[in-house]
Amino acid sequence: MQVGEVLLAPEAAALGLEIRVVGNDSGEKVSILAGTLARLDRDAPHYGRKNYNDFNTFYLQAASGTKGGSSGSPVIDSQGRAVGLNAGGKNKAASAYYLPLERVVRALHLLQQHWPLGGCISSSWSAAAVSRGDLQTTFMFKGFDEVRRLGLRKDTEGVVRAANARSHGAPGATGEGVHAVGMLVVEATVPGSPADSVLEPGDVLVRMNGQVMSHFLALEEMLDDAVGQSVDIELERGGQPVTLTIPVTDLHSVTPSSMLELAGGSLHALSYQQARTNRAQLGQVYVAEPGYVLGRAAVPKFAIITAVDGVATPDMQTAAKGLTMLQHGARVPLEYYTFNERHRRHTAILQVDRQWYGGPVHWVRDDAAGAWHPSMELPVLLSPGWDSVIAPAAAASRAGKAANQADKVQADGSVCNGVVAEDMVMQVSVPDSQQAMADAGQQQKNGMHPIVAASRRKLSKGTTGAAAAGTANGSSAVPDRQGKAQTGVKRTTRSSTTFAADAAVYGSAKKAEAAVSNSTIIQAAATAAAANLKCSSSEAMTKAVEEAMRASLVLVDVDIPLVALSDGVHARSFQGCGLVVYHGEHMGLVLVDRNTVAIGTCDINLSFGAHPAELPGAVRFLHPLHNFALVSYTPAALPAEARAKVRAAQLLVSPTLARGDRCRLVGLSKSLRIMQRTSNVTSATVALTIPSAEVPRFRAVHEEVVKLDHDFGSTFSGVLTNEEGQVRALWGSYAEQVRRLKLPNSAWCAEISAMLCSNIMQQFFWLCSVLSDDWHCAEVLMTVTVLRFYWQCW
Repeated sequence: MQVGEVLLAPEAAALGLEIRVVGNDSGEKVSILAGTLARLDRDAPHYGRKNYNDFNTFYLQAASGTKGGSSGSPVIDSQGRAVGLNAGGKNKAASAYYLPLERVVRALHLLQQHWPLGGCISSSWSAAAVSRGDLQTTFMFKGFDEVRRLGLRKDTEGVVRAANARSHGAPGATGEGVHAVGMLVVEATVPGSPADSVLEPGDVLVRMNGQVMSHFLALEEMLDDAVGQSVDIELERGGQPVTLTIPVTDLHSVTPSSMLELAGGSLHALSYQQARTNRAQLGQVYVAEPGYVLGRAAVPKFAIITAVDGVATPDMQTAAKGLTMLQHGARVPLEYYTFNERHRRHTAILQVDRQWYGGPVHWVRDDAAGAWHPSMELPVLLSPGWDSVIAPAAAASRAGKAANQADKVQADGSVCNGVVAEDMVMQVSVPDSQQAMADAGQQQKNGMHPIVAASRRKLSKGTTGAAAAGTANGSSAVPDRQGKAQTGVKRTTRSSTTFAADAAVYGSAKKAEAAVSNSTIIQAAATAAAANLKCSSSEAMTKAVEEAMRASLVLVDVDIPLVALSDGVHARSFQGCGLVVYHGEHMGLVLVDRNTVAIGTCDINLSFGAHPAELPGAVRFLHPLHNFALVSYTPAALPAEARAKVRAAQLLVSPTLARGDRCRLVGLSKSLRIMQRTSNVTSATVALTIPSAEVPRFRAVHEEVVKLDHDFGSTFSGVLTNEEGQVRALWGSYAEQVRRLKLPNSAWCAEISAMLCSNIMQQFFWLCSVLSDDWHCAEVLMTVTVLRFYWQCW
C-alpha cells in the first residue's frame, strides 16, 4: 500500500476556519468530524494531577465533539493541510482542543537535517539535537484587566499594547496587525531550579532580551534558541520594575533518559513534569512501578525514596549504589514519602530478593536506535554539583551505623537485625528443685498445657501458694519489664543435643522437653495468676490460654513473584495464621492452611506472636488432597530471647470434636494481638464440597469440617483449643470461585482436624530427631518422603 503524507500548515489556522478531524473516534474506523475554529488562544487543558498536562502554550479550540480514539488525529482544512493535532476534549460538551503545529514543524525540520530522506540516522544522534529551553517556570496568560490588579503600570500597558504580538495561524503570523490583549504572569517555579526564589508568583513578564513578551509562541522560540545561555528578563512586581538574569535550562538534561530495574519494578529520577505538578525538587528517586521487592515492603506507586539502609538517597546515583550493595536476604529499613503526605515520612522494611529477578539493572535510552540497553554504569545525576554534598553525608551515615553495630556486637555478642551469632545459643539453667521437675513432668503427662496448669494450681491454692511458688523458682530466667534476662541465663557454644531433646513432638519427646524448659514458663504463669487473683476463674483461664497460645501462633505472610505465578493462583499475596508444631535447634515447622500457602514457588515471612521477630520460611510440604501445608524456619536465626519464648503447640489428636463440645477459637490479628472467643460446635460432620473452578486450582476433597455458632468472620483463621490449652484442630481458610456472582474468589474458614495432619507431621518429626547431625541428608529424605506420599495419593 502506498503511503501518502499530510502537509503541515500551522500558518493556515484562523478564526472561523472550517476544519475536519479524521480519526477513529470512539473506536470507529475512519470517522470524519466537522467543526469550526473558535479560539486560537485557549489555555492548555488540565487532565488531572496524576496525568500529563501541557503548559506554557496555547491550544486551538473547536466544537467538533471528538471523543476517545481521536487523539493524535490531524485537523485538516479544505485543502487537506493539517493546521493542528487533536489532543483532548470534554466529555460533557462538544468542545475539542488541538495542539498548534509551529513548534512541531521546527522539530521536524531539525530531524530532517540529521536524518535525510532515504538515509540512515547517525548512531551518535540524540534527542538533544532538537533543542528545548525552559526557565522551569509555569506562566499563565491574563487579560489586561486582571494584570492591572497585580499592579501593572499604565505606561507599561501602553508599551505592550503598541508592540506587535505573535499569534497562532493567520493573519499576522509575523506580527503585523496583531496586538496583545494580555500578558504572561508567573504562576509557579520548580523548587531548587535557577528561577526558584528569583521569580515570584504574580510577577508580570514585560520583556525578554529587550523584546516585548506577551505570547507563549514568542517565549518558546526565544528559550529554544538560548539553551545553555542566560536571558535578561524585565518584569513588574507589585508595580515596581525588576530586571533579572536567569540561565536557560536544557529540558533534555532534566528529563530522565535512564532507569533502574529492581525486581520487576522501575526507579528513575523525578522528571520535570512530575516536579512541576507536585512542587518537588528535580532528580529525587521516583518509584514509577514498585515491582516485587518494593511491593512486598508496601511502597506505593509514585513514592519518593529518601533513604536506604540509613543512608540518604537524594538522587538516583546514590540510590543505585545503595541498592546494588545489598545482599540477597538482607532486611534493611527504607524511608519514603508520597506527594499526598509530603510532610510525613514512612518507614518500611525492604527484604532484598535476588532469587527471582536477580540484581538491579541500569537501563539507558538509545535515541538513535529507539531502544533501551542495559548498562553497568550508575545513573547520571540530573543536576550537577550534588556529589560534593552527597558523598560526605553518605559516608558519615554509614560510619555511624558501623560504629553502632560494633558497639552492639561488643556488648552482647550478637549481630544486628536480631540475628544471634551462629556459634552462640541460649541455655537456661534449671533450678535445683526436684519438686518443680516432678510437677512439670506430671503436667505434661496429663496432657495439660504448662501455662494453663499453673493458672489452675493458683486458683485452687490461692495467693499464698502462688507467691510461694514464685519465691521457690525465683532463680529461673524470666524477662523483666525492660526485656533483659534475669539470673540463670548464660551463653555457651552449641552442643550436640539431638532434636529429640528439645523438640515438642508426640510421645516421649514431649516429656523430655517439658522437664527442661517448662519451669520458667510455669513460673511466669503462676506469678501472673497471683497478680490477677481478683479476677474470676473464667477470666484467669482465658488469660492463661491466651498466654499459652501466644507462644505457638505465627502470622504467615506469603508473596508470589510475577515470574513464579502459576495458573490457578487467584492472588499474588496471602496472609493467614499458622501454628508452630515443632521447634528444635536446627529447624522449626509451622502448620498452615493451603489457602494461605497455595504453591511452593513463593516467599514466606513468619511473624511470631511470642516475640516481635520475623523470619523467612520455606515450604516443606503441600498436601495434594487436604487443606494444610508445612512451612519450615531456622530457629538459630531468632534472637535468644525469642527462641526461649517460642514453643511448639500440643495437638490433641483424639477424641475428635463432637456436636455440643465447647472450645476456644484463638488467632492472631494483623497487629499480632491475640483474639479469642468461646464457641460451641453446632455440627461436627459437615461434608466439604468445593466445586471446580474455571482454571484448574487446588481444592480440598474428602474432608468433613466442623461448624461453630460464633467465629470472627469469614477470613479470620487460627486454632480451636480446649480449656486446658490443647489444640484440637486448625481453624483454616478455604476458597472457591463463585460463578453465579461472577466473583473471582470467595473465602471462609472451617476446621481442619489434627488427625488429618498427624501422620505427615510424625514422619517429619522422626526425620528431624534421627538426622539431627546431618541436616542436608534430612532435607533429601524429606523430599523423598513427600514425593512418595504424592505417588501414593495419585
